[in-house]
Amino acid sequence: MSFSGRSGNGGRGRGRGRATRGGRFQQKGSNGRGANSNTVTSKKYEFTAIEERGQKYHSYDTIKDHLANNLQQLYGEDIGNSIRNLEYVDLSQEAPVRIRVQKQLDMDSEEVAFKQESMDMQYQSELKTYTARVNEYRINKGKAYAEIIKCCNKTMKDRIESDTSFESTIMNDPVELLQAI
Repeated sequence: MSFSGRSGNGGRGRGRGRATRGGRFQQKGSNGRGANSNTVTSKKYEFTAIEERGQKYHSYDTIKDHLANNLQQLYGEDIGNSIRNLEYVDLSQEAPVRIRVQKQLDMDSEEVAFKQESMDMQYQSELKTYTARVNEYRINKGKAYAEIIKCCNKTMKDRIESDTSFESTIMNDPVELLQAI
């Protein structure tokens, strides 16, 4: 004698007894993500030379702003501002300057030496921070270029790479790449 309980489902639990693909509340004609599989619901963030049938794309400015925001989150404010303004941030204006202590009448040479040593330590710290920022900015330019080129469809990539100035100016330069697009 087998135990099947009162429900008549053969001891298989209290479920509905029917399996549905994609989950419990899936509706007919749906692909499990809540959207019908044969309709385009959102625009692509992709640079394109020509619009393909059935695809919707954002405008150049919208894609550039989207990229600037994402790249700023990934690689910092300097890269984000460079992409947004299509010109590189001039970090040389923020380079630290070594200050020399001027001897005053009420200071002896030991006090001047101590103050100068303190100022030099501060300068070295600022120089180290500045150098790290410049190096990071340089490295992140290449990363930003890679992210931007990923947002180009094949036709756009082919057009950019066939440009005569590609290897000399555009390659690994995100601002030049955006200007070429």
